[in-house]
Amino acid sequence: MLQLQPVLPCSPAKSLNRNSKLSQIKALWAEFTMYRDIFPERKGMAKKLYVGNLSYSSTEPVLEDLFGQYGQVVSAKIVIDRETKRSRGFGFVEMEEDDAAEAAISALDGYEFEGRRLRVNEAMERERRPRREFNHD
Repeated sequence: MLQLQPVLPCSPAKSLNRNSKLSQIKALWAEFTMYRDIFPERKGMAKKLYVGNLSYSSTEPVLEDLFGQYGQVVSAKIVIDRETKRSRGFGFVEMEEDDAAEAAISALDGYEFEGRRLRVNEAMERERRPRREFNHD
C-alpha cells in the first residue's frame, strides 16, 4: 500500500504566502492525477441520467428495476415537491458503467412507461445560483 505524505503544513502557526499555497495545491493535484491513473477501478465514475415525464405515481424501486435491465444501477431518485410532498414528474438514475448508461438512454428515451413517454438523457451539471440575501431592516 502506498503511503501519501501530507504536503500542506499541519501547524496553523505557519503562515504561507499566496504563491506558496498555489504551488502546494498544484503539487497535490499532480499527485492526485497520478494516483487516479494508477488505479483504473476509480477511473470510471458513475454516469448520472435525467429521467423526465415520469408518472406521478412512479416509485424509486420501479425506476431502479426499469434501468437495471441495462446494467448496474448505483442510485435512483425521484424529485419530490417540498410543499405537496408529491413527485415533480422527473428524477435521476446513476448507472455504474458508461456503456450501460448509453444503452439505457438509447432504449428508454421515448419509451412509454406507466402511460407516459419517458425523456431520458445524460444529466447536466446544475447551474449554481448566487445565494440570495434578504435585508431585514
